[in-house]
Amino acid sequence: MPSPDLNQTLSKDRHFLQQALRNPKRFGGAEAVQQKYQKSHQAYLQRLANLPQPHYDNTLPVHERREDIKRAIAENQVVIICGETGSGKTTQLPKICLELGRGVAGLIGHTQPRRLAARSVAERIAEELNSDIGSIVGYKVRFNDHTSRDAHIKLMTDGILLAETQTDRFLSAYDTIIIDEAHERSLNIDFLLGYLKQLLPRRPDLKVIITSATIDAERFSRHFAPAGVPAKIVSGSLNQAKRPSENAVGRILESDKSRSDGINQMSDTSIRPTTLGRGQQAAGLPTPSSLPEHISTHAKIRPESHVYDMDALSPALPHRGREQIAESDKAFSGAPVLEVSGRTYPVEIRYRPLAETDEDEAEIDMPDAIVDAADELARLGNGDILVFLPGEREIREAAEALRKSPLRRHDEILPLFARLSNAEQHKIFHPGGGKRRIVLATNVAETSLTVPGIRYVIDTGLARVKRYSARAKVEQLHVENISQAAARQRAGRCGRVAAGVCIRLYAEDDFAARPEFTDPEIIRSNLAAVILRMAALNLGDVAAFPFLEAPDQRYINDGFQVLLELGAVDERPSENADSGSYLTPSPVGEGRGEGKTPAAAARANFTASQTGPLPNPPPLGREQAAGTSNRSDGLSGCSNNSRWQLTKLGKQMSRLPIDPKISRMLLAAQKHDCVQEMLVIVSALSIQDPRERPLEAREAANKAHERFTDKQSDFLAYLNIWDSFQRERERGLSNKQLVQWCHQYFLSHLRMREWRELHQQLVQIATELGLVTKENAFRRPQTVEQLRPSERSGDQDLSAKIKQQQLDKKQHRAHIRQAKEAGYEQIHRALITGLVANVGLKSPEGHDYLGARGSHFHLFPASALFKSKPKWVMAAELTETTRLYARDVAGIEPEWIEQEAPHLVKYHYFEPHWSQKRGEVVASERVTFYGLTVLPRRPVAYGKVAPAEARELFIRGALVAQEADIQAAFFAHNKKLIKDIAALEHKSRKQDVLVDEEALFDFYNQRLPENYMPSESANSVGRMLESDNPAQPPIPSPRGGGLEPAPYLIRGRGQQAKGLPNQPRPKPQTPQPLADLRTFQTWLKQAEQANPRLLFLSRDDLMQHAAAHVTEAQFPPHWQNADGKFKLSYRFEPHHPLDGVTLTIPLPVLNRLNPAALEWLVPGMIREKLQLLIKALPKQIRRICVPVPDFITRFLAANPDQNAPIQPQLAQAIAKSAGDMRLLEQIDMAAWQAFRLPEHSYFNVRVIDDGGQELAMARDLIELQNQLGQAAAVTFRDNSSDFERDNLTNWDIGKLPEKIQFARGKQQLTGYLGLQQQKNGSIALRLFDTPEAAAAAHRQGSIALMALQLKEQVKDLNKGLPDFTQTAMLLKHLGVDNLREDITAAVLDRALMGEDTPPRDEKAFKEQIKRARSRLPAVKEALNRYLLATAQAYSELNSKIGRHPLAHTLRHQLEALIYPGFAHATPWQQWPRLPIYLQAMQKRMEKYSPNPARDQAREADVQALLAMWQEKADALQKQNQPLSDGLLGFRWQIEELRVSLFAQELKTPMPVSVKRLMKEWEKL
Repeated sequence: MPSPDLNQTLSKDRHFLQQALRNPKRFGGAEAVQQKYQKSHQAYLQRLANLPQPHYDNTLPVHERREDIKRAIAENQVVIICGETGSGKTTQLPKICLELGRGVAGLIGHTQPRRLAARSVAERIAEELNSDIGSIVGYKVRFNDHTSRDAHIKLMTDGILLAETQTDRFLSAYDTIIIDEAHERSLNIDFLLGYLKQLLPRRPDLKVIITSATIDAERFSRHFAPAGVPAKIVSGSLNQAKRPSENAVGRILESDKSRSDGINQMSDTSIRPTTLGRGQQAAGLPTPSSLPEHISTHAKIRPESHVYDMDALSPALPHRGREQIAESDKAFSGAPVLEVSGRTYPVEIRYRPLAETDEDEAEIDMPDAIVDAADELARLGNGDILVFLPGEREIREAAEALRKSPLRRHDEILPLFARLSNAEQHKIFHPGGGKRRIVLATNVAETSLTVPGIRYVIDTGLARVKRYSARAKVEQLHVENISQAAARQRAGRCGRVAAGVCIRLYAEDDFAARPEFTDPEIIRSNLAAVILRMAALNLGDVAAFPFLEAPDQRYINDGFQVLLELGAVDERPSENADSGSYLTPSPVGEGRGEGKTPAAAARANFTASQTGPLPNPPPLGREQAAGTSNRSDGLSGCSNNSRWQLTKLGKQMSRLPIDPKISRMLLAAQKHDCVQEMLVIVSALSIQDPRERPLEAREAANKAHERFTDKQSDFLAYLNIWDSFQRERERGLSNKQLVQWCHQYFLSHLRMREWRELHQQLVQIATELGLVTKENAFRRPQTVEQLRPSERSGDQDLSAKIKQQQLDKKQHRAHIRQAKEAGYEQIHRALITGLVANVGLKSPEGHDYLGARGSHFHLFPASALFKSKPKWVMAAELTETTRLYARDVAGIEPEWIEQEAPHLVKYHYFEPHWSQKRGEVVASERVTFYGLTVLPRRPVAYGKVAPAEARELFIRGALVAQEADIQAAFFAHNKKLIKDIAALEHKSRKQDVLVDEEALFDFYNQRLPENYMPSESANSVGRMLESDNPAQPPIPSPRGGGLEPAPYLIRGRGQQAKGLPNQPRPKPQTPQPLADLRTFQTWLKQAEQANPRLLFLSRDDLMQHAAAHVTEAQFPPHWQNADGKFKLSYRFEPHHPLDGVTLTIPLPVLNRLNPAALEWLVPGMIREKLQLLIKALPKQIRRICVPVPDFITRFLAANPDQNAPIQPQLAQAIAKSAGDMRLLEQIDMAAWQAFRLPEHSYFNVRVIDDGGQELAMARDLIELQNQLGQAAAVTFRDNSSDFERDNLTNWDIGKLPEKIQFARGKQQLTGYLGLQQQKNGSIALRLFDTPEAAAAAHRQGSIALMALQLKEQVKDLNKGLPDFTQTAMLLKHLGVDNLREDITAAVLDRALMGEDTPPRDEKAFKEQIKRARSRLPAVKEALNRYLLATAQAYSELNSKIGRHPLAHTLRHQLEALIYPGFAHATPWQQWPRLPIYLQAMQKRMEKYSPNPARDQAREADVQALLAMWQEKADALQKQNQPLSDGLLGFRWQIEELRVSLFAQELKTPMPVSVKRLMKEWEKL
């Protein structure tokens, strides 16, 4: 078939027709191909005929250069046009292209950076072409396509054009593309420029026009120019644009031939353009009509066009390398630069810096400077004012300052920013009224948007710029100085309706010092979305992509880290890797089924970015969701050896027109069965917040938004908004009513519409991906379950009904709360997959949060969680302004982090040990996430973490230390054998009997294998268990990160493989560490089949030498006394509390133990104690005992009394051995007894209760008796009810035995009976545990019982003695009542008992009463006489003491003689001497003055004796022993000594001196 002229077809059909014409049979034959051609050709002719004729009013500067522009476009594939703002570039360039005949084969695509600009520019061009919107001129913005099939010009955002590259890889729908406002250098623009550079050599028919008022022309020209070929320039100087260097400037080609010759030089490259000459036509095809008259002659110079070369575009061909691309770039000689100077109205620039030149002047605040500038502009004439400010907060401050200004309060103040509602936008772009408008805008009005009526501009020189920090992993939103280009753009917003004035609130020098152009977005943004899109388009390595300005490698690496974290990309397998290397599953898990070597898996374990999803992601159209081509079409400019490859999950994520992190959340929602909710949330996060907060109604808006607030999660607030809006729609409200409802609750109806449209698109994509069915994709508002009354309430009374209603309400709320909590976890676990790097833990102070990588952030004040501040939160994004703020936060559980991102957490193990309870070696595991402690401690099996170390711990803990429940014969045998030998070691107090633990460890270590490989028989058992239980559940992973299959079996994809029986396949055997009882017992069962006594220890294995001297006689198992046998236990461990021998006794016998008997320990230990006691003596005495062992043998052979203390008997033996009993005087018995021997030289007494629980333990028996003596006495009588009686009034108890035998449990005890007076005065018969306590109580009890029989006599006695009144007045310090009771007790004790033995039967009791009745009067009279004399002597002495030098000494002596209770305590024989002692004190006072030194010397002797007596008395009381009669008499002899020393004339009954008393003390 002859080749037709493909230039006369639609550009979108040329690719197909070129292939079909070469091989018609492949496409249905020549006739079918001809029909296709005819159809396309007719459409082309029809569009050519309908091509509109543009008209110009020649009022714009661009009209003056129209011919130059047309010629440049006609003769060049890429043209860069620079011109001042307001020169008419935006609206006139599409018309010029129409004049050149463009827009016939395809559309003239005209991009704008903002949707609002695309709509407004489309309306202006359509108005100039006298057509309706959508016919000749259409526009397409997000979710809105107003372009008909007959349209020639299509306005759109750059994001829409970028999205169309996924379905139209060659952009064949367009024959011309105009990229307006290219200076903004957004991610979309930079990506499009790089894409077009690769595409242009393959589309010679495509024209690209790049235009802006403040473009960096030289950089753009270099971008499209091949190496060594200079750029061209069309006449004129570059004013606003940067002038290219002279060597980079050429001339426009003067002839068409030179251009075509340059193109035809491409014949040796991979692109071979086919040129059809003028006049050529295919046989049988119609010729095109002549071009319309209004088509420019520039278009007629070269009507032919280059079409696709099929060889170059064949999918079978590999991607071309960089050399091929560079070679093909020679197809065009770069992009010529055209400058359009001038504008409609001039703009005057005025500089008003905030800082004054005068140092004395303070700096002006920004709001005040704006007010001053507005006042200055208002004086120039009418016209609206546009003020550029960094952000919404500054807009509020400036608006407040302007409203407070007296000159500006009548002006209309209007805000303009991205979150503005439709109504507020309408006020700005459709002005009405006669007031001056002051529009306060962010940089959203810097380009594209033309606010009507603006004549003046106030430029603060500041803008809030978002920069991504690859180091901190956060989005930083800081206020920065704008560039010179941005400043020119702002100035160009005025001067469009009249001459304009721009006031810059900074100095001219400051302007000159600023950078010429704004940093492109690609070098200050996270590149994850760009990398993912390039991977989806198969565009190769991002570092090799021809960006206008290549991003820094740090940002590229960071982008890959984010995608690796999300599982969107993966590393390619190494080409030289070992084919037999073991592949491990990907650490990311979901969607990453490709295998990895461990090294590759480690490299892939990158950290996650801490930034949240972009609040305003690049607007993408529906075309992006249609998927990517599976063929390799040569569009990629990188080689196939790229390091990264797109995973299955990444391919799914690339089809979603949202941020990669949000798409990851959506894909995770399928796993957690919350796709409906996640579709709503992720679509909400992809648009601007639909909630509006107008400046004048902020409080009302916040109150209205409370309806949607969730106290736990800001994400759930989006669901609440969605449900509320959906309920209103289901009510059948009209569109107007919905708008009113949105206005009522301060919601943007436009953004709600965008939200729903994006949601519908995501639903369609999710359905195509198989994430959800179409029927289950749309979320329906949740119906609130109503509380139903109980069925039983009808038969109940009012009170019961109220209680039942309260119970029903409680259950109803619990049911709702339970359902909400279940859904809450599902939703937020899906969210955390994409936002895992944005988690935070509340700091100890509670003011901020500690985030990943050591960051600190605060909750945004508008968050519902700002006040509650949960412990763990997750944020949609972290943005740094004045602080690092977390926006859209929710409370989470830290366990979700590990469960959803196990590849990002790190595990730290510490404190490994053997656990007897778990039966395995465990360690404490701490889980951290980028420095945050997710889980501080949990026990995990240590065998899988460190097998060798776990095996050693198992041997030492379970086998050596025997801390295990092993039911095996060897274990019981070894345990008993070690216990027996350890007992010998403890008894002999030698460390070298039992071998040490290292020897035991070596024994087991040599016999246990390093690992256990399960045998085939064990596998068969496992398979049998699996067949019995097909639903074998997985076992928990030791790392806590999920579940693992059963250790002995895995299943294939199908239950039955082809040609094999239906049975499970055994898992390949892997060695298992011997670190738990289950594995050990399995191994032992197999090992004992070969050697039954493999692990049995022998006595020779355990003992280092024999211990024949250790016998039961030397180390008895029990200690015996009159109350029975008590268990002894031995332990040899110095410094241990149980070192030595421990005596375990029950509490009831504690008071019955004799401290002296316990000093003798056991026969096997007494020799060592005696040796230590002898060593404690002075050397001259110790020498007598040499040789000490022989002396000790002789001492023990003499059978010393083992119920008496050791040291007195040992001293007697030493003196006897020396043959000199005077040696006893040289032994300081008190110091010797105070000497403390080693702890094991004393019994360790352990007191237990009836249940065997330890009550106390000490080596000092006296201390234990003081601590528990009273409790022991009470416990001793617990079971003595058969012997005791209460409330005795007469002797009706028969004869009282002194002691009785009775049983307490298995213990035979001896008790002592006696009468005891109770606290309430009654007399009772009680059982005592010691004879001393029984005797003391029985004496007082007998006196009290006799007093009951002598009531009348005692009654008379209570009335007092004859001289009681006088005595009481003299001894008034004792108290009358206390003195009367004391005298009565003294009389009764002397008269009723005296020196008699207390009665123990009725006969003796009655005889004692008779004696008492007769003695009572005499005792009463004698005591009255003695007491009166004592009182008189006391009163006389007390009146004379005063301030005498001996006052302190004498008062201390008086307190020891006359004190409360002294009458009963003073022995009867001492009463006659008591007044003498007081008189002696008066004599001493009289004799003191002549010789005070003698008095002091004698007092010192007395005090020495008194100190010795007091020390002895205290020691006996501490030992619960009564003071002997000799010791009590010695105390009174000290008083007689005072009489002898200080008042010898009063005389003493017997001779007394210091020397005599010392001799007496030695006897005591």
